[in-house]
Amino acid sequence: MPGPSLYTGTMYILAGMLALGLVANALIRPLSDKWFMSDDEVAALQAKSAAANAGPTGSFGIGTGGLDAKAVLAWAVVGIPYVEGDLRAVRLTYRKRAA
Repeated sequence: MPGPSLYTGTMYILAGMLALGLVANALIRPLSDKWFMSDDEVAALQAKSAAANAGPTGSFGIGTGGLDAKAVLAWAVVGIPYVEGDLRAVRLTYRKRAA
């Protein structure tokens, strides 16, 4: 009866992680007031930020939205192995069905 017994170790690991998370959650304490900004500091920062961002507003995404050589290279580094893995999986699936 190897089927259900294969998951016993995994369930003990998951239960241990859950217990560890419970202990970690219990150890969290509120922050001291020294880590918070006063109302004057917040107002000064907002004023400085508003002055710096006086230009056009809106969501422009990252950069200007163009597709340059670095972006193409990054997509190739990620995409080529991904597509190759998918193609291998599809080939293996059809080989097993044909056999």
